[in-house]
Amino acid sequence: MCQTGLGIEQIGESKDGNLNFDHVTLRARTQLYNCTCLVFIENQSLFGTQMYIEPYERLQSSAPKESECGLELYLDNYQEETLQTGRKMSPLRCTSGQTSRALSFLRNNVLSFISKVIDGNFTRGYCIDIQRVDPLNSNYSVQMADVLDVFKLIVRQIEGGKIALTIRRLSIIEQGNLQCLMQLTLHLIRLFQFIGGRVNERVDFIEQVAHLVQLDPREINNQTLLHLAVDPDISKVGDVSLMKFPSVYVVDILLICGANTYIRSDDGHDPPIKSIKFSDLPSGKV
Repeated sequence: MCQTGLGIEQIGESKDGNLNFDHVTLRARTQLYNCTCLVFIENQSLFGTQMYIEPYERLQSSAPKESECGLELYLDNYQEETLQTGRKMSPLRCTSGQTSRALSFLRNNVLSFISKVIDGNFTRGYCIDIQRVDPLNSNYSVQMADVLDVFKLIVRQIEGGKIALTIRRLSIIEQGNLQCLMQLTLHLIRLFQFIGGRVNERVDFIEQVAHLVQLDPREINNQTLLHLAVDPDISKVGDVSLMKFPSVYVVDILLICGANTYIRSDDGHDPPIKSIKFSDLPSGKV
């Protein structure tokens, strides 16, 4: 970690990056301040990827066993293009390096590890696997905590875009990113319909939706979340087919959370008028 270098995941001759578990391994064996390692995914087609950080081969010898071990690793997850922080994560603090953790990794995100010298005897460093899961081949089942975690991260990204708008106009790339983020939140609300979870998690999710509605993000042609919720075109985000829209369920959740039905898009349509436009769609798409 304290040496200049580059590590690339072993993905085989096909170079398609779609093995069930692709991974790189990080070793921190030197007690120095501010050694940095950056992890990112090239050519990431999906908007979000499930990632795991865990001890190498889950061995106890892969991380310190003392509570004061002389070295911590600080983690951050940020956008490569804007350098906007996505989420400060709990550091790997000695014995906590023995446990696995999951995170949701958005497209063009960067995961950084930065070393910090602390009290204690440095007798053993860290050997860490950073893995990504192929959702098409893995047996991993989506949990409510995962949906909530990703939703909070996306809402923070949208909030950052709204703050940027008070200072300057967004670039075309930033506008496109904001549009994708808005669409992805609707897919997560749709997914929320089918996932069980603890009561407090589900309440937390609805509160996050209410916060998103209050932010009132707008797509490029001034479409709101309600406009998008009744638009079949958002069934795909980029080139990836996700859940079917329009969705009555998503519309209901947005209305419960206070969405405004009277805002017109640049083409002159408010959400009810737009929903009539698509009212001849088969019920299986709703």
